[in-house]
Amino acid sequence: MLDVDTAIPLGLVVNELTTNAFKYALINSDDKEIKICLEEITTGEFKLTFKDNGKGLPEDLDWKKIKSLGLLLIRRLSKQLHGQLNYYFSNGAVFEVSFKDSIRRANVD
Repeated sequence: MLDVDTAIPLGLVVNELTTNAFKYALINSDDKEIKICLEEITTGEFKLTFKDNGKGLPEDLDWKKIKSLGLLLIRRLSKQLHGQLNYYFSNGAVFEVSFKDSIRRANVD
């Protein structure tokens, strides 16, 4: 269970990644696949993994500096969760957000 201060930004991240996957990554694919996994790594520390089987981001692209509204939103929401956002390619795009629950985020503030 996640509190509302965690669930809302996390839901927005998943929504944006899903929208981007269907809009860009899976547009010409007949075999569309998205996997979303949320796991508790240790007490109060979680990792969201979002994976699609699309083409991924171009290799020469620095995804941390992209000015697109979607990725900017994902980065900001991850930061709001005091999380770390990572991307890599593994038979499709994989985005991971490691974050803490609101109790542990409050201890950081």
